[in-house]
Amino acid sequence: MSNPSFSKALDHYHKKGVAHMDVSLDNLVLDSKNRVVLVDPGLSLRVPHSDPCNPDCVSDVSAGTSRRLIITQGQGGKLNYAAPEIVEKKQTVDAYAVDLWAAGVVLFIMLVGLAPFKWANSSDKRFAKISRGGLSELVAALDIPLSPEAIDLLQGFFYRDPRQRWNLAEIMQHPWVQGKQLRNGGYAAGRFSFPLQGPAKSLPANKHLRGMPQKIQPNTHLAVPHNSYYC
Repeated sequence: MSNPSFSKALDHYHKKGVAHMDVSLDNLVLDSKNRVVLVDPGLSLRVPHSDPCNPDCVSDVSAGTSRRLIITQGQGGKLNYAAPEIVEKKQTVDAYAVDLWAAGVVLFIMLVGLAPFKWANSSDKRFAKISRGGLSELVAALDIPLSPEAIDLLQGFFYRDPRQRWNLAEIMQHPWVQGKQLRNGGYAAGRFSFPLQGPAKSLPANKHLRGMPQKIQPNTHLAVPHNSYYC
């Protein structure tokens, strides 16, 4: 991304089987060597993985198995960074996809100087357009100076369906990150070889997600911020 060490910081969490759940500019700092550090893991959650010995139990990332959805723990982080499944109070979410949505917001702010939308709700016209794949059209309409490579990368973070979003491996190999030009059709063309509307069990092994039969915690109220720029 704009600073590869940000991706590496998030990748460190995910490789340890932990979702940060509060990725934002406020939680990025520089250390003495000017490396980006992702701080304030107070809302972090350990992501459950399938137990290879007992399908009714869960393990952690060390098992090397597919991860499972986690029970939503209320709003969690900052609302303007929250993924649509958090805003919509879905009972279970893919925690890594939640982190990557927020990472997309961070990158957009770094490149543009403004947030892409007020919040991830259908009432927000910018969100509605971007989450349907219309980022390039919106950028052109607002005359925002972004390269095709940057637009393609950003769009990959902002699909409403979390199964369509980039994963970290795809981000690190993206032409914008690699300093290369896009080929015809964009980097995303052809990357989805599985149905995107089906249940989670239709995903490939590395994105296979299963719900956890646990008691759902009460949802918290979501306060809507007001900013005339996003009307």
